[in-house]
Amino acid sequence: MDLRKIIILTYDFPPLNSVGGQRPYSWYKYFKKYNLYPIIITRNWTSNSKKLIHQKDNLGEIYYSYYKDNIRDKLHTKYGNTRFVFTRKFLSLIIQLSQYITNALDPKYSIYKTAKMVIKKNKISFIIATGEPFILFKYAHKLSKNFRIPWYADYRDDWIDNHTKQEDSIYQNLFKKYENFFEQKYLSNVEGIISISDYIVVNIAKRVKAKKFIKIENGIDLTLIKSGKRILNETEFNIVYTGILYNCNYIKVFSKGFK
Repeated sequence: MDLRKIIILTYDFPPLNSVGGQRPYSWYKYFKKYNLYPIIITRNWTSNSKKLIHQKDNLGEIYYSYYKDNIRDKLHTKYGNTRFVFTRKFLSLIIQLSQYITNALDPKYSIYKTAKMVIKKNKISFIIATGEPFILFKYAHKLSKNFRIPWYADYRDDWIDNHTKQEDSIYQNLFKKYENFFEQKYLSNVEGIISISDYIVVNIAKRVKAKKFIKIENGIDLTLIKSGKRILNETEFNIVYTGILYNCNYIKVFSKGFK
């Protein structure tokens, strides 16, 4: 049986060690079992690398697109977290607002250009764009429209109603409306959406009027358990948490219930 080729647009991917990178990496490892041939399009994690690196193995292919540091990143690399803080925040705001309108300031644009090149050389059956960053939805939208290839949006976390955006301020509310406008635009031709929980995927589907949606939870690599070492004190009850502790009340709720 011929494998169907599927392009996966992802910013986070190994060698970057992040939760966001492990999700598409698991697809890369297991898609072939389901007659899908994954082609990963990500960024080159070598700073200021102008090279496009192409790797191929028995699982699929990976394209590491070139990446050029912008002014904000160069300031952070050279001066660290304590200097030019206001300047870097201002530049971040400009980049975040302008990326939906122009590609000029978006360092992730190289992922789109690489995907475009790959599509011209291959017969692609599907496209998946996984966030964050959700600007990849814009590029999947354009590729789908230009080449008539169905695409799927993997939200992982919600874009608009993310728990990190719960601050009730004029700026935050205006910015959510601004992003919501582009979310509706880019999701207008989406084939279906994916997220990690029933609540999130249903909420997104209603908002973007998606008829096809499915929950795919973040999993665990069981092979790591077999090769792991026992480091916890077995005379105590250990609670292990992976991820960022956001300024929300879910830890308090858990702690209260657990006690």
